[in-house]
Amino acid sequence: MNICIVSGRLTKNAVVNGDKNNVLRFRLAAKHGYDSKEKKERVEFIDCVLFKPTKKVQSFLCESGKGVYLELTGRFSSQSFEVNGEKRYRTEVIVNRIVNIVSNGRS
Repeated sequence: MNICIVSGRLTKNAVVNGDKNNVLRFRLAAKHGYDSKEKKERVEFIDCVLFKPTKKVQSFLCESGKGVYLELTGRFSSQSFEVNGEKRYRTEVIVNRIVNIVSNGRS
């Protein structure tokens, strides 16, 4: 099964694109431990895509900015593409449900 649960903070406002503004892209910063050698927390930056977001979710994610805490479920999706003849890869989380949205006491 390809299921993931991710929680983290929004790194900046979400971006809406697609022909009918039906694709929402955003990035989460998810902590996953502490590096005792470097004396800092480990953080992964995870690209996320939400298809057909409701107006409420779209408005909240596009206007709230950094610091919004999200918990979501989805699946991993990987693509390869070329840039100037160089093959690149991208892995994203295709979001199917935002479980919890919290920002400074708002939910």
